Amino acid sequence: MTRAIRRFGLQMLCALALVVVLPVSAQSEGTLVVGQPTVGNLADPAAVITFDYPLAQDSAVVIEAFGEAPAPAVTILRDGAVVAAEPNTAGSLTIALTAVLNAGTYTVQVSSANATAGLVILIVNSETPITAQPLALGTPISGAVNAESPLAIYSISGLTAPADLYVTQTGGGGVRVLNAETSAISALIGGEFTEARLQIPANGSSYRVEVLYADAAHTYTLCLSAVGAPACSGESLPPAPVATPVTNSVCMLTPLNAGGVNIRQSASVNAPVIGALPGGTSVAARGISPDGSFFSVTFNGVNGWVAASAVGATGSCGALTVVEPPPISLPPTPLPPPTPSGPCLIRMTGEQLVYSQPVVDPSYIFDEVQPGFELIPVGRLADNSWWQTNYAMAWISTSAFGSTATVSGDCRALPIVSP
Repeated sequence: MTRAIRRFGLQMLCALALVVVLPVSAQSEGTLVVGQPTVGNLADPAAVITFDYPLAQDSAVVIEAFGEAPAPAVTILRDGAVVAAEPNTAGSLTIALTAVLNAGTYTVQVSSANATAGLVILIVNSETPITAQPLALGTPISGAVNAESPLAIYSISGLTAPADLYVTQTGGGGVRVLNAETSAISALIGGEFTEARLQIPANGSSYRVEVLYADAAHTYTLCLSAVGAPACSGESLPPAPVATPVTNSVCMLTPLNAGGVNIRQSASVNAPVIGALPGGTSVAARGISPDGSFFSVTFNGVNGWVAASAVGATGSCGALTVVEPPPISLPPTPLPPPTPSGPCLIRMTGEQLVYSQPVVDPSYIFDEVQPGFELIPVGRLADNSWWQTNYAMAWISTSAFGSTATVSGDCRALPIVSP
């Protein structure tokens, strides 16, 4: 989130502190409008705030969330189905979720990824209209996607008879075909397929073809040809059906638990967790472990493994390639920290609110200290969740340590104090 948005969010929090007669529930729901920050209150660590989000046209959307104490997790749903999510497994106080959405009405849910209650600010930072280039019969289109331009979109509509979509590609994240009206995935072609052919039905529906980037340069050629007609002239395209019937030719995995499933570094419950697949989200399996207990997946740029017992599998899962999992790579055992010495000191590395009482509540905001500011602790609560400082006896939440503040010196002798 930009500094300007953070400052605007702080102004909103301070304004709420002045208008204390408004009930907190009045800010818990609302309608998201691009460029307008919206404040909500996670009244308890398990709370979920719901916002309406109308989108006038197909767009690439960036939604940012800022938590004063909670680490926000954001999920976008349409008709109850998850279409995009940022679970915030890193526990950051600021996150951004980018999604390609069709025009329509969505529900945006915000929850706490670090089991902490408090205020959150949500803003639709941008809505960039999607320009889908039409695919015409007999006219091949070639291109490339990369880190700077990670998505290319094409449209298929108005077919009066079935047509074959020929695909050739090198590397990348593959090609995805979606129903333009429902956003349902009609077909997936993984990056490991260099040539494929799909038959597009003439059923009155329009389709969106997305070419995806995933950690490697991706060149491609698309060609739409009438069934039975020669392949597009002048192009090196497969002359006959190759791979990939629609939909059920892919093994799709969906978490059985609404809370999602862990993505691990290797095919073992003892392997470290390196990501997560949110509940309600589906991902294509890339392979299966030799004993069949784990699936190999790629999600949000993370290559890892999910337990077969924790996901529902649909489609052609019996033909998956057996993949030998890597050795379990555990993080090195950290050396014991040196015994701290010197005076106990808090030094700010980022902007941070301090409070007149150890409560994350706008009415208790005392000041926003800036990077480089130093505070001397004078006491702490018994549960160590707040430290009191020499700055007008203001309180700072220990959740800020390591993110917007660093602690140095010997702080072991801090007395236990009460508000």
